[in-house]
Parts: sequence; structure tokens; C-alpha cells
Amino acid sequence: MSRSLPSDNLPGYEELIPKYSDEELLNVLKRRSYYTKKAADMAIQEAIKRGIIYTEHDLFSEKFREEKLLFSWFPVPQNTEARKKIKKSIIRSLIGTGLIPFVYGAFQIYRGYGEHAEIYVAFGLFWIILSILLTQNKTGWILLSLGVADMAAMVYSFQKLLVSSRAVIEYFILITISLMVLYGLIFLYKISKTESQS
Repeated sequence: MSRSLPSDNLPGYEELIPKYSDEELLNVLKRRSYYTKKAADMAIQEAIKRGIIYTEHDLFSEKFREEKLLFSWFPVPQNTEARKKIKKSIIRSLIGTGLIPFVYGAFQIYRGYGEHAEIYVAFGLFWIILSILLTQNKTGWILLSLGVADMAAMVYSFQKLLVSSRAVIEYFILITISLMVLYGLIFLYKISKTESQS
């Protein structure tokens, strides 16, 4: 009995391209060199079928000149489904990030080291709840709250590390995690801004 990989259940371009709006199809045509030949050809055939273009020769007109993709630290996809997938992935990462202080604090309470353990549990729970609320599409105040909480956690952690004699690697890990969380929050803000404009 063979098991199919999870990616086998994901829709391919054969299923997605016919569902694209005319605007999304135009974007594919303008960026056709960034797609596989089969996907680009299917988009061209779909555009001909819908009357967006009449022949492949129409792609030589100024309207369909290929757009060069510019580098961006926060590349928000034009495709709605791709944006949703990225948003869900970032939110799952944020929930996982909230589990770290929650589990650490709970473990400290269990071991009897109660100093600041309740703060870790409360912070982790606060972070997890706000992260789950991000799925409700009301992201403005939640992203701001998580950003402030991220900075507060970084300052608190730095103070704790300065008091103890920790290795430099711990500072590096702390900075890296905080910056990755900040990047995810800014990315979510950019996605939300794009969704509100469309």
C-alpha cells in the first residue's frame, strides 16, 4: 500500500490557473518567464480562451511586456491563495514562539523555581492568544501589541543575561529570535496592507 505525499494533495497549476481572475492571469502573462513552460503555456491558452489575448503574438505588445521582479525584503505575492498560505505559516511560527516561554515557565513552576516563572507562563499565554487572534483578519492592533511585546521580552531577557554570566552565543540566539519574530510581524503587516488594498 503506497502512501501519497502531502504535496500530492496540493492543487497544481492545472487546477489553479483556470480559477485565476483576469487580473491574476494578466500578472502571470507579464511574468511568464518566471513560471515553468507548462504553466506559462497553460496561462496563455486560458487567456486566449477568455479573450484577454487572441493569439500568442499579442504577448509582444507593450501591454504584455515582461515585468522584471525587484528585490524586496517582504515579497508579498499577488496571488490570494499564496498570501493566505504565507500568513498561516507565519502565524503558526508565532504560536510556536509563544509556547517557548509558556512551557519554560510551567516547567520552572513544576520544578519549584517560582522566581519569574509566572511571568513566563503569562507572557507565553498572552503571546499565543494574540497570535491566534491574527487569524481573525483584524491585525493592526494585534501586530502592534506583539511588536511591543517582542521588544519588551528582548529588553527583559537582556537584563536577565547581563546579571548572569552567560556566553555570547546566548546573546546571539536572543537577538536572532527577536529579529526573526519582528521580521514575521512586519511581513504580516505588509500582507494585511496588500489585502486591504485589493
